[in-house]
Formats: sequence, C-alpha cells, structure tokens
Amino acid sequence: MMVFDIFCGMGGASDGLAQAGHKVIGIDNDQRAVASHQLGGHISFNEDVSKITDPFQFLPEGYENEKDFGLWLSPPCTAFSVAGKGKGMTYKDDIIECIKEENWTPWADYIDQNIWLPIEVGRWTQMLKPKWVLCEQVIRAKELWCAYEDKFQEWGYHTWSGVLNCADYSLPQTRKRAFFIASLDGPVGPPTQTHAKDGKDGLLPWVTMADALGWSNGLVGFPRLDDGKGKEESIEIDGKNYRRRDMKDINEPSQTVTEKARSWRRVESVNTGADHRVKGDRSKSQTFDPRKEPAKTLTAIAGLQWNLEEAPWPYSLPATTVVGDYRITSRSHHDNEGSQGKNAKSTEDVQNGNYTLGQPIKLTIQEGLVLQGFDINRKIAGTKTAKFKAIGNAVPPIMAKLLAESLEKE
Repeated sequence: MMVFDIFCGMGGASDGLAQAGHKVIGIDNDQRAVASHQLGGHISFNEDVSKITDPFQFLPEGYENEKDFGLWLSPPCTAFSVAGKGKGMTYKDDIIECIKEENWTPWADYIDQNIWLPIEVGRWTQMLKPKWVLCEQVIRAKELWCAYEDKFQEWGYHTWSGVLNCADYSLPQTRKRAFFIASLDGPVGPPTQTHAKDGKDGLLPWVTMADALGWSNGLVGFPRLDDGKGKEESIEIDGKNYRRRDMKDINEPSQTVTEKARSWRRVESVNTGADHRVKGDRSKSQTFDPRKEPAKTLTAIAGLQWNLEEAPWPYSLPATTVVGDYRITSRSHHDNEGSQGKNAKSTEDVQNGNYTLGQPIKLTIQEGLVLQGFDINRKIAGTKTAKFKAIGNAVPPIMAKLLAESLEKE
C-alpha cells in the first residue's frame, strides 16, 4: 500500500512502514530532514504540509490509479512537550474545538504554527480519504487523540488511542508516547506487547541499554551536585556528592534522553548515601537498573553526547561504532577540571587503553541510532548537531512497523 508520512523528519516512521511492506511518500518543510529521508531510500518532498491541497500530485509514476492509501502523521511535538515549554497546552481546548467543528483554518499567520499543526490530521484525512491513519505525539497531547476518536468515528472509522511504552516493544528505551489508530476495515487496538519489565507475564524482558550498546556494568546518567540539605540519596564521584536519582544501572535500559540531558556520565563504582526523607526511598521511583530496564525517552536536543566516566578497561562499545570526536560543548556542564574539551577521549582511545578514570567519553551518532531503533549504518544528512537532533525527533521504526502490521491482523 502507498502510505503518506506527513511531517516525516529523517524517516523513522517511514523506515518502519517500509519494513512492514509499504511504499512511502514523505513530506516535510525541513530541507535537511527530507535529505535524510531520501538517504533512507524513500520518496520525499520538501513542502509545507499545511499549504498542500492536492496530495495526489505527489504520487509516483505507476500509482496514479491507486485507491487505497495509508496515512501517518507525527506533528512536531515541541509545542506540547515539556522540553518545548508546552505552549500548545494553552490552546488545547481551542484545538479540540476546531477538531469537533472540522475547522482546519491555518492559524500560522498570528500564532506559532506548531501549536496548530495537529489539525492537519483531520484536514489530510478528509483530503486523502485513507484506508487507515496512524499518529504519534507526546503524552501531553493525548487529549487531542481522544477528540479525533469521536470525529473519526463520525466518518466511519474504527479507532483506538492510548499511551504505549516503546520498551514494551523491544526498544532499549522507556520512551512513552500517545498513539492514535483509525481504520475503515474493522476494530483496531495496540500491537501485541512483546516485552515487559523483568519479563513479567511470560513476555521477554526489556532490552537493556547495556545489551543494545554492548556495555558491561556501572551507572549512567547526568548527575547533578547534591544540594547538601540531606533530602537526596547521594553518590560520591571524584570526591564530590551527586544526586543518586540522576543515575541508572547500565545493565537496565537507559534514562530518557531528553532535550536538556545533553551529557551523561558513566561510573563503574560509587559510594551511595542514604535517603533521609521521611516518606521513603526516592531512588526507587526515579532510578532504574539497566540490567532490567530500557533507556529513558530519546529526544532531540540531548545530542546523544553522553559523556561517560569509565572505570578500569576493558570497556566494550558496539564494534561498528564510528569513533566520536573530542569536542564537548559548553552546555555539557562537566565538573571535572579540563573536561570541557582537551581531556575528552574518543571511544578509539578507550579501546586502545589511552584513558584515565574521570575523562569524558562521547557516544557516537551510531550509538544514538541504536537506542532509537535504527540500523546502525542509517545515513543522516547535516552536521553532527543536526544529526543528533534528527535522531531524537524521529519515531522509532519498530513502533511504526508494529502498528502498521497490527492493522493487517485486525
């Protein structure tokens, strides 16, 4: 089936849809994103989604008489995400009212366009009249999917919406997103869960960050200095106390890679202090064991420049990893003297034994691709910063693949 991937980005959803056997046309107003999408082997166009009135003009030769289409939309999430300051939440009720009234008026002339892009779901559905529709957004926008459920049912679609944890579907990352499914063919629901924390209910255990990246043991995260007030469980790193809740055991899935968490460290052994809060152990709710859990959500501005502090070698990273460079941006906020640049080591240095405990080690773009579920050799256009952002903004391909396949099974 021919599927339109609207707001396609670098092509995470398109990769998954293609793996499910579909032909994909991607559309995005970001020229670099379209270039990355094409590097994934897809057809794509650099166009403003909100200004297109004839989607059929993009059909390739041989598909002019195609009647059945699929539609995937992942509107930019910055207007609703915490990292993007959530400005869209202010207009949530207005957007829902537009959905109810089928008012697809473009509001970009006087309000941030990203806030109103979710209404393109309804407009494109009415233009294309697809056989099925799949959508993804941050959890805070899930009420929009509830409003669309009512509207799509009026149009004759069977619908489902809800929040899925991508770790439950083999991604080595606890990325939670709100999904919407609509189909003209019959009842729909989420894909069959394949993994669970600790392998509960006979399912496979979560894929850990350590398994995905080939790491051995230790703690990973972006530790903040303990404020010294005695309310936090703390760990000692290089003689300084840091908050334990910022770190996770490397043999569990990693923490969510958010737009603000640009630099992570890895430590093999730490001194853990007690949690002196009256009502319990904060670490139980805000830390994870990488031996048993996936990583946290991967988002754009994290840059995937996770800076690790490694104990005695050997330290194993994926064999096909491209060696990172030595740069650490000024936003990394490292506390070790000299760690802002000249003392940073590449993974090649570490593998050759040219490494001292405490020196930062930068993860590569390839490792970011692995955590987001891409092939490690997936090509991306642009600078290193642009590539990191593209990875963080992408839909994990496995989710698009499983969602598309679930429609065939219904």
